[in-house]
This record gives sequence, C-alpha cells and structure tokens, in this order.
Amino acid sequence: MRKLTVFGLIWLGILYFSVMFVLTVRIDYRLTAPGNIEPIDSFIRLDVERDDEPRYYAVYVMSIDRPTIFQFIAAQFMPFVRVDALPESARGITTTDLFRSGQVARNSAIDASVITAMEALGLPIVYEEQYLVSLIYNFASEPRLNIGDRILSVNGNTDVLEGIRETVCGTSAEIDIMTPQGERRTFELERQVAQDCRFGIVISTFYEIQELPITFDVRSNLIGGPSSGLMQTLYLYDLLGGLNLSQNQTIAGTGTIQLDGRVGSVGGIEQKIYTAHLDQVDVFFVPAGANYEQARAAYERLSNPTFTLIPVATFQDALEALHAREGS
Repeated sequence: MRKLTVFGLIWLGILYFSVMFVLTVRIDYRLTAPGNIEPIDSFIRLDVERDDEPRYYAVYVMSIDRPTIFQFIAAQFMPFVRVDALPESARGITTTDLFRSGQVARNSAIDASVITAMEALGLPIVYEEQYLVSLIYNFASEPRLNIGDRILSVNGNTDVLEGIRETVCGTSAEIDIMTPQGERRTFELERQVAQDCRFGIVISTFYEIQELPITFDVRSNLIGGPSSGLMQTLYLYDLLGGLNLSQNQTIAGTGTIQLDGRVGSVGGIEQKIYTAHLDQVDVFFVPAGANYEQARAAYERLSNPTFTLIPVATFQDALEALHAREGS
C-alpha cells in the first residue's frame, strides 16, 4: 500500500476544506424553484358536505434564502430556478421568523377569501379590519415587538395607516399593541432616516370575522403567504353556492385577493407555471398585467403544455371564465 506523502496530505486537506466550504458557507441570495400543487381544502375546511367536492388548487414554490455555495452553483444549471440577490433588508431574518410571517399572511388571506365569497353570494357576515405585525427587520428599534402582535393605534390614532403617514421621518411614534395572548403594551418605534424612513416592520391587514352563519377551520399547513387568495375564494364560492364550476377538472392558479374582488400580483410566476405543467392541471389562473406577461413567456417555453392559461384582474373575471368553460 502506497503511503501518502506530506505533499499529498496537504492536498487532501485542501480538497476536504474546499468541499466543506462549498457545502456549508451560505451567501446572500435567494433561490426560487418549482414546488407542487395543494388542494384548497388542506388550508380551510367548512361544515359543508357535497358529493362533488370542487377541485381547486393553490400552486406553491420552494424558496431558499441564503443558499450554500454548492446550491447556488447547482441552481445555475437547473431550468426554471430563479436566482436573485437577497435584499439588504431581508438579511438577518431567521427562517423561523420567515415561516411565522408566511403563516400570518396565509391566515389573513383565508379570512379575506371567506369575506369575499360570502359577500359575492349575498350571505351575511360581520367582520372587523385590524393590522398585525407580519415581519420585523433587524434594524427595527424595538426588539420586544413580535410577529402576530396587533397594532391598536399609532400616536393615539386608531387609523393605523394614517398614524404611520403622519409620523415625521427621524422621529419615534408611540405604538400601542395587543399580543396574541391579549396583553396590551406600548412601545416607541423610530422611523429611521438611514433606512428610507421605515419603522423596520411590515404590517399586514387582518380581518377578524365576528359573525358567520357557518363554521370553518384553518388547517395547519407548512405553506405560507397570501398568493392562494384567489383560489381560496373560488373554492369557497363554489362550495357554498353548490355550483360545481370546477366540473371535476383540476383548477389551479395564483393571485392575492382583496375585498373588492381585485386580484393582486405575486412572486415566483415562472416557477408556478412549470409546477402547473408538471402536475398536469387543466386551468391555471394568473393575475393580469405583468404577472401574465411573465407567465405567458414561461408557458410558451413549455413542451406541449396541456393546461389553459387565463389572465384575470378580478374574482369576477375568474368566475366568468369558469362559466364560459361550463357552457362550452
């Protein structure tokens, strides 16, 4: 057996540490890759039973913040994997906080979907609009704030957004909050000049449903974010109305939902198009405008796509498209 020389040992050591460096050192980028489709009833369940359960699906992508050097290099050779520099404001945010933020956004989107579907069907519902802390950046001046805290007032103004606008850049505002446990607190939060006059927090609209003629449960799920709002609204509308608009087809899509029915843009469009293709959906709804242009470009690069790509600006647009398919 040949013995390793000192020179050989040195090179072996260099190789070992080089491999470990590439596999473990993380860099400030974000990778977005195709994910999967998820049935809407895995997010929300109503006490409504139908033999023909409508088949609506959200499409999610896989996102990796601060990948290893190996993951970054491998991504360069993978189709439909997007590589972006991680924004300065997003650096230092833990994976746990990102997950909690996504859950807050998802739950808020579910409430908005319930409200939109109920009102579209003319069914009674009573709710109150609130504001939650959905993300905290590492430059925020108040370390005791937490994701999920409800903002009650800013400088005594219960119109939270107006209170924020009225706070002069470089000064602090008195933020009155209530924790998820019902504890009320008051903090001083600075609107920082060095950070484009931001407070260091992201605020999410939350709708507290107070009266509803049905009961529903939000199911535990690892998927977060508001991008399934449109599909949730379609599912609820179809289920509560007993309409069977999905016609046993796989209806998928993406887009946030607002209470007036407008569909908002989302990220990861190219990866969602590829996911829909792999899962062989029948219809894919995408927000009109820039999102649709991105989706169309990705769609045209697919080999023999089997689904119909439909741009929608509103919830009503999606309903009309489903009715048109039903008629045909």
